[in-house]
Amino acid sequence: MTSARIATRLITLAAVALLTMAADLVPDDQQAPGAINAAVTQANIAETICARGWSERVRPPLSFTEPIKRRLLGAGADQFELDHRVPIEVGGCPDCVSNLWLQPWRDPRHHACNPDVMLDAACKDELENAVRRRICSGRMTLAQGQAIFLGDWTAGFAALRQGDD
Repeated sequence: MTSARIATRLITLAAVALLTMAADLVPDDQQAPGAINAAVTQANIAETICARGWSERVRPPLSFTEPIKRRLLGAGADQFELDHRVPIEVGGCPDCVSNLWLQPWRDPRHHACNPDVMLDAACKDELENAVRRRICSGRMTLAQGQAIFLGDWTAGFAALRQGDD
């Protein structure tokens, strides 16, 4: 086999691997449809999601989330984050199992978004913060922000990188 054919085959295998990985970047609608926190409304965002420290006060403890993560993953749990599909920061339900999914880390030792390599938990975290800022500044409604995460969050990330709201 020529070196050109080997290179083509390796590129094809890499593309298949990336596409397979990409399928896991968005939560499965059947397993994690997402859930909204009914206590958060457009009328009270100043006292809830926009109030400093609010998400930390309502976030479930590790004693709740870690057993779920371990049950789902067993060994290798450090490669994933048990994430809220609709983030607590934008009014997602903090303790609804239907709002939890396993999200991959590109590198579990280095939590930094590198979208040219992989849209991972660090990139979704960036999007969560940006959407919360937009909701709290009035540039986006609560419902618009939540819809980003109930759909394909990677499309929301792409729009954010292009400067779209």
